[in-house]
Amino acid sequence: MGLSITIFVDQPATPKQVNLIKGFDAHHLPTLVDGVNGTCPEYLKNHFTGNSRFLLVSEFISLATVEELVSTPDIAISFNDDTLIEETDWICIYRYLEVILLGLSHPEFIIETGKKLLNVFVSPALLQSPPIVEKLVDVEHYQLSTFLMKEQDTMLIQVEKPFCDLPYTVVIKKYSQRGIRSFFTDLFIAASWGVSRRDYAFLERAWEYFDIQEEYNIEKMLLEATQRCFPQEGEAPEAEPVVYRRPIENVLDTIKKSIEGCQVKPNNDAWNVQRLEKRKREDTLLN
Repeated sequence: MGLSITIFVDQPATPKQVNLIKGFDAHHLPTLVDGVNGTCPEYLKNHFTGNSRFLLVSEFISLATVEELVSTPDIAISFNDDTLIEETDWICIYRYLEVILLGLSHPEFIIETGKKLLNVFVSPALLQSPPIVEKLVDVEHYQLSTFLMKEQDTMLIQVEKPFCDLPYTVVIKKYSQRGIRSFFTDLFIAASWGVSRRDYAFLERAWEYFDIQEEYNIEKMLLEATQRCFPQEGEAPEAEPVVYRRPIENVLDTIKKSIEGCQVKPNNDAWNVQRLEKRKREDTLLN
């Protein structure tokens, strides 16, 4: 049995792609690096047939066949045609990669199965056109950006995760009253936030960065935030948190258009909904 792992990169490689290359290298998993063909649908269809799967890496990894691809894949995994790989095997493979690349947690039987399947390799060939990989500093670091809309009393806070294509932008209205603390709980309204233990470590560092003079206790804050969303005697419930999967500039433009009375089209994140639903179906196959 043999397999090959291909990482598709831009020229030069993005921080996310550099992270993936380093992650595979750190766990001694040989890879091909393709800086040419990742954006060519015909090439992908011709070279990655039934015994191949594509991986799209974000907060977690999504699995796709060549027919299911809706965007440029990050990784392709191909086994020899004479090797039988069940659907549950593919799920264990990518979830094992979630453990070693993204820091997610999965049951031991999934980890062991995925690790075993990735333990046999063909020797990677040299590409004719090797990619240009730019040097980066501290590529594991979460990026944090803020923008205060003073007249609207609204704070925008953007978080970029190392492997994510789309950032999280939290909108805190009535900022003078609510303050920065709501940022730490608002993020959890996004179904894909908090799936990695690194998300929690980042929030602890952000708490120190904002120099909040209180004890950090995310479990307590989440409970209190949930309670505030329900009617209380003599108090109106708080509105649900607002978190966009878009850059801060895009969210700022949306808010300005809304203030000006322009019609704003809803953000239809169909791909995100589909991958979450598919992940739930895959969970049932493993149980």
